[in-house]
Amino acid sequence: MDLTRRQARAIIYRLAYEGKPLGREKLADLLWPEKEPSAARRNRVRLLSLLRGELPGKDVLGSDNTAVWLNPDLFSCDVHDFLRLGES
Repeated sequence: MDLTRRQARAIIYRLAYEGKPLGREKLADLLWPEKEPSAARRNRVRLLSLLRGELPGKDVLGSDNTAVWLNPDLFSCDVHDFLRLGES
């Protein structure tokens, strides 16, 4: 299996945009909709492991048994900043 940089970027962008935890199953469905659920889960596990090794700190990417998220204290998202400007 080839985990691409495009997939890694896609998960980071999605998590940053969401700004909240994303369900593990939803993540697998988003990236591998054509795969069997067990294959999509394996791909998700490998991708998350790859990301943890590549991100600048071990606490940037958080997860538990049901969801994955980016630590809001360790990243910023220009979309969120832009939306906040519109609120003021």
